[in-house]
Amino acid sequence: MLLDEDGTGPSSRDDSSFQTYENFTERWYMTQKHKWTFRPRFYRKAFGWRSALPIKHIREAVSEIKKVARKDMCLAAEGAVIFLEKLSPAIELVDSSSGAIGNTVNKAIEDLVPIIAGAPAEDARREKWLERLWQAVENDHVPYIEYLEEYWGELCVTPEQASRWADEFINPVRLNWSRDSGRSGHFKGIIACLSCLLRAGRHKEILELVDLVPYIFWPYRVWGQNWIWPGCICRWGPTKNQSLTCCF
Repeated sequence: MLLDEDGTGPSSRDDSSFQTYENFTERWYMTQKHKWTFRPRFYRKAFGWRSALPIKHIREAVSEIKKVARKDMCLAAEGAVIFLEKLSPAIELVDSSSGAIGNTVNKAIEDLVPIIAGAPAEDARREKWLERLWQAVENDHVPYIEYLEEYWGELCVTPEQASRWADEFINPVRLNWSRDSGRSGHFKGIIACLSCLLRAGRHKEILELVDLVPYIFWPYRVWGQNWIWPGCICRWGPTKNQSLTCCF
């Protein structure tokens, strides 16, 4: 049974997905036991170099998760996290030169992020999802799911959670861009950090951080623009070919 925030009685939240199971333990058990059709199809190096079959299975997986989301958002979010964990290792041998597989992966991320972010999950569960997704990003060597970083603030949902993740990222980002550190490599977490700062409302820190970049690079600077002109949503296009979409 879900309790109110003060722990005194049942929650009054009217959400059908919370009413699916009687308590958290049963809900957790059901999410673990659910048989996802896509799951056995995505294992490490599951696909060869041809992109047609993995593209087909990616689209089928997203459709399966969306179908579940109509009845149970938390279960669908768990499925989305599982899928994103398994995706990159499964397609690491696929030829990405045409851009077709990259487009499909980015579209899948765009479709699944609202499901994960929109699920009425407990803070502890959402934090576990974020930890698992970040591990998947760190293990994404090709990379295929790097686009997920742009949505990290959205995945955090609350400004408080986004601020905690920003605190985890911000010092390594500063060190990476410090002129005295002698470092010049790429740190996975730069875009995620900027996304979290934006979600957390820490706008001044975005500008201060971007000002540290030792070179002019629009994918970083655009986060400052997203605050200065909040009506402008700028993202790299799904082809990842540095095409930019701005909507006012």
